[in-house]
Amino acid sequence: MAEGNRFFDGTIIQYFSGDDISQQSDDFVRYIETRLLGLHGIKPTDAGNAGGTLEQIAQFNVYMKYETQLKGHFASFLMSGANEWYKEWIVANGAEDWNATKTAFIIEFNTERNKYYAQTEAKEIAMKPQEHITQFFIRVKKLCHIGWHGKTAEVIDLKVREIFLDGLPQDLRNKAQDRIVVPLFRIKRTSFPSMKVISG
Repeated sequence: MAEGNRFFDGTIIQYFSGDDISQQSDDFVRYIETRLLGLHGIKPTDAGNAGGTLEQIAQFNVYMKYETQLKGHFASFLMSGANEWYKEWIVANGAEDWNATKTAFIIEFNTERNKYYAQTEAKEIAMKPQEHITQFFIRVKKLCHIGWHGKTAEVIDLKVREIFLDGLPQDLRNKAQDRIVVPLFRIKRTSFPSMKVISG
């Protein structure tokens, strides 16, 4: 995964390629909006409504003031298939606004698709020969955080436990309940964000 450009505040994010299941399209868009709009005291949820009340219209106008910057910064973090998609989108839909662009992007690089691929891989995962059990646990945990993205911590932990046990060799599986699972689940919970960022 290639390292991306720096934002105004020095934050580095990863380029979005479209072929890495660890990257979630909705998280990527939200991050771009949060970093850029946040500099101006605007939240992504403050988009307003062009056809709403006077207050909503005013919010919409402020939000759209930064539309060109949003598109520009968004495009600068795309690579590979995602970059090709964006170039084709702009040619065919140059008049569309940021909201239409980000919606089309999220649909094209569907987070649900990534979840499906991660869940499928998780169901087939097995501990490799010579692999340390902690490393296998980390691999399982990462896949589960992608595959069940958006679920509660309890649901994800349950999936980690289930898939981890299923992927162990039979001899270790027989010992796992008391001697392996409990110590591993005492490891401090580590999040696996869809983008590797230096951010709070």
